[in-house]
Amino acid sequence: MNNIKDIGQYTSLGSIIAATGLVAVTFNHRMILTGANISNVCDDIQQLITFIRNNSEELNIDGNSIAVWSFSAGVPFGLKVCFDSNRTYIKSSVAYYGPADFESLSAILNVKVDVNNKQKSTFGIIDDCPNKIVPLFIARAGLDSPIINASIDQFINKALAHNLPVTICNHAAGHHAFDMLDDTVRTREILGMTLYFLTKNLLTDS
Repeated sequence: MNNIKDIGQYTSLGSIIAATGLVAVTFNHRMILTGANISNVCDDIQQLITFIRNNSEELNIDGNSIAVWSFSAGVPFGLKVCFDSNRTYIKSSVAYYGPADFESLSAILNVKVDVNNKQKSTFGIIDDCPNKIVPLFIARAGLDSPIINASIDQFINKALAHNLPVTICNHAAGHHAFDMLDDTVRTREILGMTLYFLTKNLLTDS
């Protein structure tokens, strides 16, 4: 999708986030479906974060207190960036209804993804450095693709096995992209819990 950052989903969430006292930045990045590889997408995310940190005063953003909220096919990329222990300025990660590993993403999109030893999966990173993982918020849609939910479930089991700080929300009657498609009490509840999670982990006076 061209200029996806300006669709209603992200502009409305940006406004909601701003109303909590945080600053939201939506952005476009290269995509696997248009020929990008894992490094391309992760580099785009990191370049945005670097820009934010380099211009934090002008943007009125605390460059040392950043969260990454990823959706759908963006989830494994967002998680991978957040799981880099050198990025101590990333304080939390939110993942909505997306596969947690690149192999599952490849199966969902029906495209080849360049997964190799250098591009270690999120599962492998958890095993290697569990004490370096930031607080996680995982939202799962019960009526989503079985491939996506199997990946999320595996990720949750891995996180719990390492006793990681993970908050799990299951929208039992939710579809993929439930924040757009399912105008229900449960959807609003999960969004509220997400905002609480972000403020708790990002605002020093929370």
